Amino acid sequence: MNYLTKAMVNLVNKSTVALHGRNFVEPDNNLNEENLNYLLYIVSAEMFGVPLYPNLADKAGVCMYKYYCQPHIPGRK
Repeated sequence: MNYLTKAMVNLVNKSTVALHGRNFVEPDNNLNEENLNYLLYIVSAEMFGVPLYPNLADKAGVCMYKYYCQPHIPGRK
């Protein structure tokens, strides 16, 4: 399965900010890049060779939960 890269996430973030009229802080609008690395890691994580989030809906769900419900994830300025 192909996963999102940091560049793709930053592009989506920049496009969303531009669409809704908020401020985008260059270069990538992240308070802490390690949080984005963590988010991308957990989406692709496996346990005993089995993906923790096996389908696209699961991956999207964990991304949205971590992004919107936990303030330490990037973009939550």
